[in-house]
Amino acid sequence: MMAAARGDVLATIFMYKEPVLECASDHHRNAQYQLTTTTELSNLSPLYSTMKFTSITTLASLFLVAVSSAVALPVHHEVRDVFVPPILYPRAGTVWKVGEKHRITWTTSNHPAKITNQVGRIMLRKGDFTTPLILANDFDILLGQATITVPWVEDGDDYQVVVFGDSGNFSPAFTITGA
Repeated sequence: MMAAARGDVLATIFMYKEPVLECASDHHRNAQYQLTTTTELSNLSPLYSTMKFTSITTLASLFLVAVSSAVALPVHHEVRDVFVPPILYPRAGTVWKVGEKHRITWTTSNHPAKITNQVGRIMLRKGDFTTPLILANDFDILLGQATITVPWVEDGDDYQVVVFGDSGNFSPAFTITGA
């Protein structure tokens, strides 16, 4: 079934059946329109050939995807070492006060020869949420330390620092007071 719209007149053509004319209003029913339709297969053949082309293209595409998946060559990935340095400070039970300076430290011993991302960033985490607060940024992760100023945040005993670089590592939970 094909439908074509012309003005307010909607003509519906059923293949190999008589055309049906539906009008949007009585005004159009009284007006004289000439609607010419053809149900001969020869006049519809461009439509059929387009449909055949689409079907053949779809089948060929599916075949090529299946063949290329079966013949896929193994990919050699570059070996990358991940460095997850344990955080030494802050420790569990540590208490920070808003405005104080603290040196966050982590172990750099046993780091891999090749580190994917050596540029570090430290962010503050509260509960299960890493806040948008960046405590330190753009430092060499192999330094093993970064000095920060405690930001103005609400009091809580569920804070952590997250050291990002080659990967991310969380400190134990500690307390921030003085907000």
